[in-house]
Amino acid sequence: MTAQAPAPAIAVEEMLALSSAAAVGFRCDVLASSRLLAVLSEARLLERIRDALIATDQDPALAVLRSVAFHALRPAGGKLDARWWDQTRRFGERVRAGIGGVIERGDMMAMHIDGVFVLCTATSGRGLPPYLPPVAPRLLLTIADGAGLDPRGALAFIR
Repeated sequence: MTAQAPAPAIAVEEMLALSSAAAVGFRCDVLASSRLLAVLSEARLLERIRDALIATDQDPALAVLRSVAFHALRPAGGKLDARWWDQTRRFGERVRAGIGGVIERGDMMAMHIDGVFVLCTATSGRGLPPYLPPVAPRLLLTIADGAGLDPRGALAFIR
């Protein structure tokens, strides 16, 4: 008999609450992946995200991220319909190609910080079953290598 190849593993990243987020101006919870914190300090990461959002205060494309970050407002919900999946797929393609920017619906951005490509995602609990407890508005920060941007795995970013 020949041995069967093992099933592919599911990549899991530990998300850590950033205790200094409020001290630098964030009003929402901010979590970052352990992999990201291994290459960027918490302070540098928070300062650069904050500074980017402040510097673009007149840019409507970043209004959703600013409202979550600085006012702890829940991003607008809505169904995870074909348009949502299509925007996520296209944004993931751009990120995998190394292009930063903001997704059309405004709840994700990718930017370079000290040579690291960082993904910032605003979460709202959208797509969760109504019987689950509500999720507080928060930002999730990860390395933007496209790992979490495949629409089949995108639900990890909205919980």
